[in-house]
Amino acid sequence: MCRLFVKIGKNLEKNAISEFILSCEDYLKGPKLDIHERNEDQTFPHPDGFGYSFLKNGSFSTFHFLEPIFSTSVDIYSEVNRGEIALIHARKASPGIEIDIKNNHPFDQEFLGKTWVFMHNGTIKTEIKVDKNRFTPKGTTDSEKYFFKLLELIEKNGSLSSEAVYNLIKEWDYSGANFILANNEKVWIGVFFKKYPLYYTMKLYNSDSTIIISSCYLPSLGEAKLLKNNSLIEIDVKEKQIIQK
Repeated sequence: MCRLFVKIGKNLEKNAISEFILSCEDYLKGPKLDIHERNEDQTFPHPDGFGYSFLKNGSFSTFHFLEPIFSTSVDIYSEVNRGEIALIHARKASPGIEIDIKNNHPFDQEFLGKTWVFMHNGTIKTEIKVDKNRFTPKGTTDSEKYFFKLLELIEKNGSLSSEAVYNLIKEWDYSGANFILANNEKVWIGVFFKKYPLYYTMKLYNSDSTIIISSCYLPSLGEAKLLKNNSLIEIDVKEKQIIQK
């Protein structure tokens, strides 16, 4: 279980990053801005490392850390604003999955002549079979194998659709299969969950210059559009166009 954040566009207000980081800590020092099934009567922080990736001049740079995002000395705000696309992932490790830098998101992969960056929120208990002649997992997570399956869907169909992803995962045993997938031209956000709708529902904030999608509410950005379960959106990076898929 994790917290996801993606920015497409120009510079972002610092308050939004602060609110995201506070949600990863689960608001230990103040009132909760995002209440869901996992933190209604307990604290539910995401302390098991974090990572981020940003696109600048057509190339992705990706960084991983084992320390919690809410206690790091890294200036997350400055890092996020270095690229036209930026992804942040704060990890709460699923039971039985090792806390190790190799299991930190975002994952990246060269495929079909592009660099792809991916992060996932949820736990998939079904064993996902990977074609090891084509893909070599760096870690031991369900997430990385899910990533490879989505890339195979893109290879087969030319893109992603909510129907294709749903058909891929419908027989799987999972709590959440939310994901953010990006290359240098497009970003896909998939919302698929079987439990904890408040926790897993993704929030979209759209302005003239910047699109933000987050696992948690970001009150400084105004009212969020809630993305429906079993849905997928595609965002054109250059045009900032959102397409329901």
